Amino acid sequence: MPTSPSNKGADQRFNDIPPGDKPPLLKLPPSLSFVTVRQHAGVVWLAGMVPLLPKKEQPSEPGPLPKFVTGKIGDDGLPPTGPGYSGYRAAELVGLSLLVSLQDALNSLDRVEAILQVIGAVNSVPGFAGQSAVLNGCTDVMVKVFGEEVGRPTRMAYGASELPFDATIEALMVIAIREENQYGPLDISP
Repeated sequence: MPTSPSNKGADQRFNDIPPGDKPPLLKLPPSLSFVTVRQHAGVVWLAGMVPLLPKKEQPSEPGPLPKFVTGKIGDDGLPPTGPGYSGYRAAELVGLSLLVSLQDALNSLDRVEAILQVIGAVNSVPGFAGQSAVLNGCTDVMVKVFGEEVGRPTRMAYGASELPFDATIEALMVIAIREENQYGPLDISP
């Protein structure tokens, strides 16, 4: 696998991020009509993820869902009701949330051959046209963890007038993986 100039693998680069700076793993109730991860023939799809706050910013008494950045992105690029995060930073948190789920499912990010695609919706005020710049936060995380060749995906960013639970951003990701290696099979059990 091509690596960044540091010659570290994706797992090592991702694990270099302090645990408190990463979002928690989102565990959905089995009663929902979808799964967060689906794998078939060397391709993994990750369901839409919102910008979960880092573990160090989560409440000590968690609720049914982890806390996340909410509100619309305005002309200044900031979610007006969020906890002071820029839209770009909220998108970085989406990228980290996607990687937490992917690492949990694959057991190792070193199994990733390519980040194929990222599609993201940005909860935007009317007239805001900077969705692509906002979603750069998500795709820049992929390049930092996987390097240019593996981590730079195709992408679509668009504005949404509303997102579920007033999330600032929701993005999904499609990944190509090596199916057989020392890490074992993909675990997508609930």
